[in-house]
Amino acid sequence: MTSLLNLARSPRNVCFACGPGNPCGLHLEFSKQGGMVRAAFTPRMDHAGWSGVVHGGILTTALDEAMAYVLYFRGVRAMTGRLDVRFRRPVAVGDRLTVEAETTREVRNVVDVSARLCRTDTVVAEAEARFMVLGPLVPEDLIQDAAGVGNV
Repeated sequence: MTSLLNLARSPRNVCFACGPGNPCGLHLEFSKQGGMVRAAFTPRMDHAGWSGVVHGGILTTALDEAMAYVLYFRGVRAMTGRLDVRFRRPVAVGDRLTVEAETTREVRNVVDVSARLCRTDTVVAEAEARFMVLGPLVPEDLIQDAAGVGNV
């Protein structure tokens, strides 16, 4: 797991959600506490939809990434099969946000995960997703080749 975590935090990781190597990205840095994963971030102006308001797709990305990290920390390679998002409050550029996620149900190769995005103690968005397990996660899954295409 240490090598996977080191790779996720490496400048070679250009993932829009968690990659430090993506200058436009969210730079989410997740930690695990029990069965819960958590990260904090502050959306910038280049994450805006309407003037000063964070684009819903950016918020959805943070929720989806948090849920994926629940499996990532378990060394599981999976893909989002279904994603349901509920927006509760608008989010302004510059708001300090926390995203957290945890498993809610697991049956064979299907894992259901839920996530919350909060500004202080206020939930601004929630999501539920179903992930399809593809197998064990290996470092090569996170490395992009010279053409910029990852292994799928």
